[in-house]
Amino acid sequence: MEEPIVLRLAFSVGFGGLLFGYDTGVISGAPLYIRDDFESVDKKTVLQVLGEEDEDKE
Repeated sequence: MEEPIVLRLAFSVGFGGLLFGYDTGVISGAPLYIRDDFESVDKKTVLQVLGEEDEDKE
């Protein structure tokens, strides 16, 4: 009697994971196409700059 609930839950979780993965891929690929339009995309973040400084010390 509880199998339909489990199947429905499994389907919902699987579909949610699929949508999350698709969304992550789309958002990760967006900077490749908007670099020309927004200068801030090409700028490095504070963490990237600090990481490069740490590599120079080694």
